[in-house]
This record gives sequence, structure tokens and C-alpha cells, in this order.
Amino acid sequence: MNDKIEKIFKHLSYATLVSYVVGFLIWSIYLYSLRFVEIDVLQTRFILTGFSFLLSLGVLSALLAILIQILQKGLQITIRPRGDLVAYIKRFQLQYLFCTIILLFILYAYSVLIFPQIPQLYGGGRPRALSVLAYPDQLEFLKAFGVENGASSATQTANYCIAYENNEVMVILLDDRVLQLRKSVTAGIGALPGTALKTVEKELCKPIVAAWLVRGNSLEDSKFARFLFSTFYSIE
Repeated sequence: MNDKIEKIFKHLSYATLVSYVVGFLIWSIYLYSLRFVEIDVLQTRFILTGFSFLLSLGVLSALLAILIQILQKGLQITIRPRGDLVAYIKRFQLQYLFCTIILLFILYAYSVLIFPQIPQLYGGGRPRALSVLAYPDQLEFLKAFGVENGASSATQTANYCIAYENNEVMVILLDDRVLQLRKSVTAGIGALPGTALKTVEKELCKPIVAAWLVRGNSLEDSKFARFLFSTFYSIE
């Protein structure tokens, strides 16, 4: 009984570690695309993000395997690689290199196309539309960087797209710049009710995060990249 518990604990430890590393890589790719580097490496959100990705990858792999079996049976196709080719691949272990390259590509594509659209509650990085609460002198400071006051408000900004925040900083996406603000220059944040928040996030955050990810990955001149991001982010 103790051996079984020890094995379960050991497997859970490995799974947690792998999820943490994968989650850290996803957040790093996403934030670096916004020209921001995360230095706070000890965050539990990385575990949830990694687990979400690995779960999605597992489900996709299972569905793909089932689809291949169905096609093989339906079309009566038997995949039989040539023995000399298999021996060559095994000899130089190219299959591992190939799988690693494919996995890294999937990880990158997930980080910039899918991850920013998944709610943070489920391990994603969807930006939130929030307003910044601040004292009058702090609001004047924020105005210098293009962060305007809310309508008829002397203590609150308008709603902006908050791409990321931790205990010390928040990252705000504007049309012409990405701001990394220390929370010490603010008094807090404010959020709209559920329905209104979803509307603002759809109209404000989706287009702006897609635009910055295209710029951050130096894809402005690629028509295919613009089409891809417009399709994934449902931008007209």
C-alpha cells in the first residue's frame, strides 16, 4: 500500500514539474511577443497553464490516432515503412528530433494563437478589460503615457486591456505602446459586471492583443500571418 502511494506521489510530482515547465514556457513566449519578460518564475499559474496545454494535446493526439485508424480501416490502407528507412531513422534517432521540432512548433502556435483566448481561470492568458484606480496625481502621471481618465471620473481611468499582472506589475496594451506599470503607482483596479466586461473584452482586447502579437513576432509583412491571426481572433 505504501509503495502504491509512493508511486502515485512520484508520478504526481513529475506531472506537476512538467506542467510547471511547459506553463512557464507558454507564458514566456506569450509575454515576450508583447516585449515583456517575466522574472517572477515562482507562480502557481504556470502549473495550471501547463496542465491545460498537456490535456489539450493529449485529447488532440487521441482524436488524431482514432481518425487515422478509421481512415486505415475505411480505405484499407496499411502503413508499412520500409525496413531500411526505419533502421536509418532509429540509428540516428531522427524520430525524436522530428517529434521535438513538431512539439516546439505546436507549443509556439498555442502560445500566440490559442492561449491568449482561453480565460485565465482555465489556464489561459486572455487579457482582461479593467480600469485603474488612482489618486489625482497618479492619474496625471498615467496621462503622460496615454492612459486617459474614465468618463466624469477623477479617481479612475477608462477601461484598458490588461494583458498580465502579478503582485508587483501590470502590463497594459495600448494602440501605440505596451506599458509595464508598477502597482505602486496605482490604488487598485476596477472591473465591469460580467456581460459588460465580455463585450468590452471582445471589442477592445481581441483586436489589440492580436495586433501586438503580430508586431511582436515581426509578422507585419506576412499576409498569411495577418490572415491567420484575424481568423483565430475572429477579427473582421
